[in-house]
Amino acid sequence: MPKIPIRYKDFAFTADYDGFLIKLRTNPPLRVYEEFISGELPRICAALATMTLESNVVDEADEPLDLTSIEGWRSVPLDLLEQAAVMLKAALTIPKASGTGSSTLSSPEPVPSPTTTT
Repeated sequence: MPKIPIRYKDFAFTADYDGFLIKLRTNPPLRVYEEFISGELPRICAALATMTLESNVVDEADEPLDLTSIEGWRSVPLDLLEQAAVMLKAALTIPKASGTGSSTLSSPEPVPSPTTTT
């Protein structure tokens, strides 16, 4: 029985985060995509954790961060999270319904900047 393929992309960072690589899934299930575009920081972190396949990100003490976990994403600086979200958004495509009942691939809706909740 065929399985849904997992497509991914390696995202390389520059400037302060030069050398960091994060491999993210680019064809997540719709429920994960909905979390990613929610605009709510905890939900975005959960979606990113689900889509992270590998990373070499380390914290200030040179300890690896597990970005396959929500807590790992909550431990990265906000600007790194935003860079990852922007790069991932550009790599995602979702089906767009047409009037003929078929679907075509299109760019996803813009991802709002993450907001903090109190």
